[in-house]
Amino acid sequence: MAPLFSHAWYLLGNALLQQDRVEEAIQAREKSISLNPKINDAYYQLGLAMEMRGDLETAASYFRQALEISPKHRDYRKAFQEVQIQLGR
Repeated sequence: MAPLFSHAWYLLGNALLQQDRVEEAIQAREKSISLNPKINDAYYQLGLAMEMRGDLETAASYFRQALEISPKHRDYRKAFQEVQIQLGR
């Protein structure tokens, strides 16, 4: 049952972010991950939200976690590399 609820929280986070409700989107995605820590895209989306918030260190951490689950995903790798550049690494 938890994976279904996890996906619902993930989708809610997407909808909230589209409405620029970043803080609420972050909370929804964190809830999604707490119910199912294998949802790689939730980590990626959290990274994007943290980047929007200006928290690049946390964004990099979430992008890294998405890459750990899906190491060959181009979007995850690109986002991680772009944040690393912004951080001067």
